[in-house]
Amino acid sequence: MYKMKSDINFSLTHEMLENAENERIHTSYAQEKAILECVSNGDIHALENTYYSLPTTVYGKMTSSNSKLKLLFYASIANTTLVTRYAIEGGLNEETAFSLSDVYIRKMEQCTDVDALMKLNEQMAIEFTLRVAEAKKTPKTTIHQLFLASLIISIIVKIKL
Repeated sequence: MYKMKSDINFSLTHEMLENAENERIHTSYAQEKAILECVSNGDIHALENTYYSLPTTVYGKMTSSNSKLKLLFYASIANTTLVTRYAIEGGLNEETAFSLSDVYIRKMEQCTDVDALMKLNEQMAIEFTLRVAEAKKTPKTTIHQLFLASLIISIIVKIKL
């Protein structure tokens, strides 16, 4: 167990040094949280404003565009997973959310350049946000409403008998 922890610590240190050396910058947690809150609130205008206010993502001095694409692909899958959960939290039907997530991840796998993947990633968040906004407009039938309707129907049936 200790050996595994030691390996992870070594890898973490190496990764952090390599990120600093190659000038790789991660999106901040606060920025991610702001985007995810827009999704769960179904607030498309705030989402667009948040996207436009983000600094340009820096992938570092990697020479291989394939490495950049792979890193962005992994980040896009993580982003899609988070957006899906926040959309469900915001009121989007679970099955719809998970199926839409699968559709976007399959489309992301087909991307062959960074720009196309970045656009698809943004499109994914926008679509989830729009669907949450629509779900929030649709009135929810509560258990109380169903019980009351059932009670009224049974009373009407008894009166007719």
